[in-house]
Amino acid sequence: MSATAGFLQALYALLPTYGYAVLGAASFAGAVGAPLPVTFLLLAAGALASEGVLQLVPAFAAVLAAAVAGDCMGYAIGAYAGRPLLVGAGPRAGLTGERLAAAERAFAKWGGGAVWITRWLLTAVAPAVNVLAGANRYRFPGFLLFDALGEALWAGGYLGLGWAFGDVWSELEDLVGSVTGLAAAVAAVVILALVSWRVLRRSAPSERPSMAPA
Repeated sequence: MSATAGFLQALYALLPTYGYAVLGAASFAGAVGAPLPVTFLLLAAGALASEGVLQLVPAFAAVLAAAVAGDCMGYAIGAYAGRPLLVGAGPRAGLTGERLAAAERAFAKWGGGAVWITRWLLTAVAPAVNVLAGANRYRFPGFLLFDALGEALWAGGYLGLGWAFGDVWSELEDLVGSVTGLAAAVAAVVILALVSWRVLRRSAPSERPSMAPA
């Protein structure tokens, strides 16, 4: 068993007893850039909710609040330290120059849309986008709106997927661990994303990052 798999199994073992705290701590750490398998934890928590071990609504609330708090911390760090933090410390956190460039292109083009989509789909660059939003003085109310909507989609989608397939959790865990299964899981979330994005485009104010120097 690899170290990552062993760590994941340890977190699974804690879920029945310390479920909400584990979900919150892992979601916060993942939002600020820690390489934790939070998506798998959400699937497991959803499965436990289907068995009555956890409650779905408190689990969703814990994940959403912690993830948004972690994202806001990244925004605050960017507002205080600016882009040099990404350039200097990024490589030590796995944020390569290529990932940083991708995050900058996405943020420059889509602004709040980049915040939204990196919450649930392009998650590898989400911590960088948080810092970029702060460094470029993107309006915090807009950041918070797109962030909360994206994190709600991510948390609700994967908790719901685990809940819906709770009776075959072991098979689902193996399925999502494969490339094909991961694509299937993401596709389930994409269906929810398309609906929310249409609503978001109609209701949210149009904003663009100022791209002002930190």
